[in-house]
Amino acid sequence: MQEEKEQIPSTPQEAPESTPTQPEEEKPVGPFIGAAIVVIILILGGLYYWGAELNKGEGSPEEEAQAILSESDAQLTALETQNESDEVDAIEEDLDATELDDIDVELGNIDDELNFNL
Repeated sequence: MQEEKEQIPSTPQEAPESTPTQPEEEKPVGPFIGAAIVVIILILGGLYYWGAELNKGEGSPEEEAQAILSESDAQLTALETQNESDEVDAIEEDLDATELDDIDVELGNIDDELNFNL
């Protein structure tokens, strides 16, 4: 019975033969880099074109301010020609000559212009 026991082989078990692994082929990186460069150039060109379209026809803020200042304003000239006297009659004449009827319209226009630029 003792002989029937499982006999342990005297040689170590040999590892099963493994199939040689084939080295993975490295994919070329050049086409991906080239495509990325083309995409970046297209994006930059689009941003340049978009910026040019936004600036087309618009003057600089300094030019617009200069154009506004160069326009003549009837109310401004009327205020500049007021009496410099500090007597009550002269002050009343200046107040009667000042038109305040359209002040709400003017303030509304200013408000619209400021809200438009936001």
